[in-house]
Order: sequence, then structure tokens, then C-alpha cells
Amino acid sequence: MSRRKHLGLLAKVAMGGMILPASEASAFFGFGPDNYADFIRELDLKYIRLDDLLESHYKVRGSVRNAIPPKSLWKNIRKALKVADMAAPHLGTKRVRIVSAYRSPSYNRQCPGANRASLHMRNLALDLRYDASPAKVVQVMKALRSKGAFRGGIGSYNSFTHIDGRGKNADW
Repeated sequence: MSRRKHLGLLAKVAMGGMILPASEASAFFGFGPDNYADFIRELDLKYIRLDDLLESHYKVRGSVRNAIPPKSLWKNIRKALKVADMAAPHLGTKRVRIVSAYRSPSYNRQCPGANRASLHMRNLALDLRYDASPAKVVQVMKALRSKGAFRGGIGSYNSFTHIDGRGKNADW
């Protein structure tokens, strides 16, 4: 992460925009071996910004704040992030906006319409927004899936597209 972005996130934390428990501060800021930011940077994503992904982990609904996924789940999102990033140039966009990624169980319960067994809680799903029509996003995701980029679900919604790595293909 660039110094500017790191300082920006530090400012958000300092101003109360993001409150990190000590264990999550360690996971994000790199105090010790469990550095989530380094894990994400190692994926070498071109169109997904680290701060956008992190922002999805720190959303608040009511009095419940989401969180960085437990380290045991980090690897689960690798394929979905790579596919989301891969789709961007096919859609003629330079940025992927992440609406939702990992959801803690307590946060998931606060999300209207969320499945009680949501794949977001297993860090297998992403809800994405591109600068393209939802129909075009679904078309590109299906093409990537048919070429073997991933096996999973593709869901089309009015304001975002869902993709996941459930291991079998599903559409809605």
C-alpha cells in the first residue's frame, strides 16, 4: 500500500471512521505474521483497490460492525477476487467497486435479505459494482466461468452482481 493510502486509512481510524480491535489492527497494519493487507497485495490485483476491499470489511449496520475475515478464511476469497479483477478490462472499466465481501455472522444477520448460510460468511463471495450494465457484467462473468476461471455462482441484482466460489455453477 502506498504511504498516502496507509496514512489515509490511519486518519480514518484516528477520526473514528474505522475502529479496529487490537487483533484486527495487527492483521491489517502488519504487526506480526498475520498481515491481511500483504495477503491481498500478493494477489497482484490491477482493478481492485485494497482500501475498497477493506472498507467493505468495516461497514456498520445498526450497532454491528463487520470485520476482517479470520486468517483461516483468507485463502477462500482468492479466486473470486482474481475473477472480479479479470472481468474489469472486458467491461471497459478501470475500477471494481466491492459492495460486500466477507461478512461476520453477526453482521450478516443485520443485512436485509442475506441468507443465513451466506457464502460471504465463509469468505467465498463478493458483491460487485462495475461501470457497466448488470446484463453485461453477467455476460462477462459467465464467459469467464465457461473458460474455467472459476466454478461458482453468478447472481444479478439491480445495483450489483454477486459472484462466489461455491464449487458448482449456479445462476440467479
